[in-house]
Amino acid sequence: MPFQAILRELTRGPGAVAAMFLDHEGEAVEVFSERCSAETSKLVGAYHSIFIRQIRQICMEFLHGEPAHFKIELIHLKTLTRTLPGGYFVVLVLERDAGEAWASQALRQACDRLRKEIPE
Repeated sequence: MPFQAILRELTRGPGAVAAMFLDHEGEAVEVFSERCSAETSKLVGAYHSIFIRQIRQICMEFLHGEPAHFKIELIHLKTLTRTLPGGYFVVLVLERDAGEAWASQALRQACDRLRKEIPE
């Protein structure tokens, strides 16, 4: 499956640090980064799984449906996250000052490609 190639392409944008394809438990299905370790990426993914579960619970409790995407801004980094069918999600880690227009578009396209590869 081309998960690695899709994530590699996603990290080629300006300011991209890492890309992660994670399952519903936050376990890394695939991680790609030339700028940080796989362990660090996996740790970020694990915390994102906690965030996504809490966001889903809040959204469902107030009848807003499933969240489609969200952003978290940190002091030095920011993350863009998109949900996928089957509880999967993709996290794109960016430098704090990286442009979001290209990143959002690239993440959407990567998710479209990943959707086609996710086993049903």
